[in-house]
Amino acid sequence: MYANLLTPKRALFLALALLTITALYIHNLPMLSTANPEWAHAAPFRWWLLLHAPFAAIALLIGPLQFSATIRRRNIMIHRRIGQTYVGSVVIASISGIVIGYYLEWGATQVAVQGGVWLIVTLAAWIAARSRNITQHRMWVGRSYGLTFVFVTARLVPDMFFVGASNWVLNDLFWTLVVAGLLVPDLLATGAALLSSKNNA
Repeated sequence: MYANLLTPKRALFLALALLTITALYIHNLPMLSTANPEWAHAAPFRWWLLLHAPFAAIALLIGPLQFSATIRRRNIMIHRRIGQTYVGSVVIASISGIVIGYYLEWGATQVAVQGGVWLIVTLAAWIAARSRNITQHRMWVGRSYGLTFVFVTARLVPDMFFVGASNWVLNDLFWTLVVAGLLVPDLLATGAALLSSKNNA
């Protein structure tokens, strides 16, 4: 019974949820204090951050629902509305994120490229859905949410494994996490096919 409840997909998203909670607890909770020096650092772009943060959070939270076969099967309109909300949230969060990047003293290129690629792959998923190309839609949604989840990995990995690292080391790390955000969803989606063998003779 419990084996049927905890499918591989559900186990994956449960793990992602636990990682998200951990990242928020370690990284974002201390930032709620106005004594945190990050407040002063964010002052030049705080209004853009107030626009970016809630929409990025919405995308992060509702993104996994796009992969729910149960929702798609029971109510396709809810699936579409969730998808439209996700796309709209990413558009706002990515564009505001690009603007924020230009206020940073370091890593501006990485942040701008990340935001631009996030926007492109998300719009590609939306275009594929509009064209009823479901196979391509699923692949591009996976890439989009992989980049959405960089919100978590870009906080959790440095705070746990690169404490005190220089800005340049962190910049290299963030580039790596962006590449992983694009690559890992494709590997998860096609891994079974890659490992299977076919006799073409």
